[in-house]
Amino acid sequence: MKKRLFTAAWLSCALFPVIMLCLRFYGGISIGGRETARLFASASLQAALSTAACFVVAIVPAYYLGAENRLAKALHLTWIIPFFYPVISAIISFSIIYGIFPSFPRYSLLSVIIAHVFFNSPVLVRFLAESFSALPRTMREEAIVSGAGAFARFIHLQLPLSLKGAARGLFLTFVFCFTSFGVVLSFGSLKNTTPEVAIFSAMSTNLNFGSALSIALVQFFFIGALNALVTILPSYECENEIPVRAKRPLWSAVISLVWLLFEGMIVAAPVVWSVRYALQRKGAAFANLLSPLFNRQFPVMLSLINSTLLSFFCAALISIFAWFILSKKRLQDEFAVNSLFGLSSAVLAMSLLYVSIRFRIHPFFSIAWGYLVMSLPYAFSFLQNQAARFDSSLREQSALDGANAINRFLYIEWPLLSRAFRSVFMQLFAIFFGEFTIAYIFQAAQRLPLASVTAYQLASRRMITESYLFTSLITIIVACACAVFSTLASESKSSEQ
Repeated sequence: MKKRLFTAAWLSCALFPVIMLCLRFYGGISIGGRETARLFASASLQAALSTAACFVVAIVPAYYLGAENRLAKALHLTWIIPFFYPVISAIISFSIIYGIFPSFPRYSLLSVIIAHVFFNSPVLVRFLAESFSALPRTMREEAIVSGAGAFARFIHLQLPLSLKGAARGLFLTFVFCFTSFGVVLSFGSLKNTTPEVAIFSAMSTNLNFGSALSIALVQFFFIGALNALVTILPSYECENEIPVRAKRPLWSAVISLVWLLFEGMIVAAPVVWSVRYALQRKGAAFANLLSPLFNRQFPVMLSLINSTLLSFFCAALISIFAWFILSKKRLQDEFAVNSLFGLSSAVLAMSLLYVSIRFRIHPFFSIAWGYLVMSLPYAFSFLQNQAARFDSSLREQSALDGANAINRFLYIEWPLLSRAFRSVFMQLFAIFFGEFTIAYIFQAAQRLPLASVTAYQLASRRMITESYLFTSLITIIVACACAVFSTLASESKSSEQ
């Protein structure tokens, strides 16, 4: 009973702003209708096709991540793309590509799928790679002795067994495509509208909060049902297994390199474009970003400071809290955490704004509240494999010795899992630094300037060069942070060995 009360307590605290907004506008909530059914059917089809395309594209790069070389290390860094890369930068990149191929349908289902492959295939690469690395070494050795080649082992052994462990990655990819906001808004059409776009349209255009909350509730229960299905699926786990690091065949290296070039080309295009035009203007755009007069109108430097502090605070807090929940190994906690995937970011942001005004909460803590709720499922998923492999007997032995939860974390769990914690912190920092939906709808530009919203303001004011210089600066900051924490993680791994 106490365990269920704990789960209900933290979930109620997390959803308090949304509950308050629902109580305020509950009279306009009406679940059901043909339009809602048509909306979810269309979004489900688009998400299913996008997930299938991401899976096909991600299989070989995930397989190649088991190698020990520079290409594998470069592939590993692509996981940050879905979380921090601004959609507006991707719009320019795809516009350049579409300009080369003018006959390509720009506002269609195909264009949405291609954009989702760019944004979300790195998610599947990460999860599939972890599944490949968790396969028993004995199975691989037996297959080699039996005369199976690299391609045969990949098709008949590694791929079928990894699918069970990749269920969470497929679920995440489907959710990202299903709840997509910026991609569908930029590359889709009215036929490809997602619930998030419909919610934002209902709140911003018609001020119909009842309709927005209705769609949000259906989305919440729909994704919650999918999460329940994924939770009960059997998973393939291999405890205390050393990841297999072996040479990969040439064909996998070629395919992985093509995928890396596809991702890198879209990421690098705005950076190259901004540097080119900045040089043509002899550095005037970069000088504008640093000038006090320009910062009075567009708080570039203040937004960078705010985003850094907010991202650091939230990443550290949610990493520890997610591990605390995972260490309990309770099914109801896992279901409650993953049910937050169905929470609408647009509704969450509007709820935070409502609660912040009503209770006079500082914008920093209001946005941090939203970031914590939004990212808890991500942190949970990132740490799930490490929690499954952690030797629970150490936790039980420390409890017999009288150690409390804090001492157990500081002297047992942190030393053994420091690499995993630093990796998760790095990922969450990137997520928070580039987050746009909550910060934009919360009206953070006026109350708490953040980097992602400031970049959008620059672009909306047609300050193209300054916008892409600033976007490039955000990219460099996040990339440097990732490099620093990756180095720390590698040093930790070496010391453990």
